[in-house]
Amino acid sequence: MGKTSLFFYLVIFIVMVILTGCLNTQDLAINNKDNGNSQQDLENDVITIPPFNLEDIYQNIVSNDIFSDYKLTLVNIWAVGDQNCAEELPYLQEIYTELKDQSINVIGIIAGGEKDDAIQVLNKRNITYTNIIPDERLFDFILEIAPAVPTSLLVDNTGHSLTKPIVGARTKKEFSRLINDTIKLIEQ
Repeated sequence: MGKTSLFFYLVIFIVMVILTGCLNTQDLAINNKDNGNSQQDLENDVITIPPFNLEDIYQNIVSNDIFSDYKLTLVNIWAVGDQNCAEELPYLQEIYTELKDQSINVIGIIAGGEKDDAIQVLNKRNITYTNIIPDERLFDFILEIAPAVPTSLLVDNTGHSLTKPIVGARTKKEFSRLINDTIKLIEQ
């Protein structure tokens, strides 16, 4: 991707974030039993993360194969410099630490900001789960599904969504409830 097109996409994303703002937890319903949605709803609203083979922030190669090692992955789309994004990173780290042995993973996709700044933010908060920098294809996907940052998805071992996009910051308790509800749906 050329610098001009990357700049163009970044400007569009930033404008979207500014216009929509970061939403609170009541701003978007997700597919779970509490709002009456069923497994059929999940099947009709499936979002699939496009194939990728990218570097994480430490230059390790990461591909869609990372999903196959876990029954559930929380994919968090975030931006450097966004306070709501920064506030939920420690909650995501706690979930990752507590649940990775139960076949639940957390992955971050950095949708805005410089790589060095992202590394600083992650190191300051002792974040150890994988964070990747999107290419043009993955960035286009982000623009389609994420009206604001942070936005999260719960995906299965093939990268198919099990929830609608979860827009806005969440607490650890809220993420835990979403994960537990999604696991119950998977196991039905």
